[in-house]
Formats: sequence, C-alpha cells, structure tokens
Amino acid sequence: MIVSITKKELSIIIYLGALLGGIIGLFQGFVTVLIG
Repeated sequence: MIVSITKKELSIIIYLGALLGGIIGLFQGFVTVLIG
C-alpha cells in the first residue's frame, strides 16, 4: 500500500517537474529572443 502510494506520488512529481521545466525552458527562450 505504501509502495503504491509512493509510486503514484513519484509519477505526479515527475510529471509536474517536466511540465515546470518545459515552461521555464520556453520562458528562457522567450527572454533570450527579447534581449537578443
């Protein structure tokens, strides 16, 4: 039970991390274009 909950939370954390990383990457690219 504990393992299944941990796996579910881990997958959610990985998904949110990837989503956040993508948003930050797009934002950095946008800022670079603006400055450049």
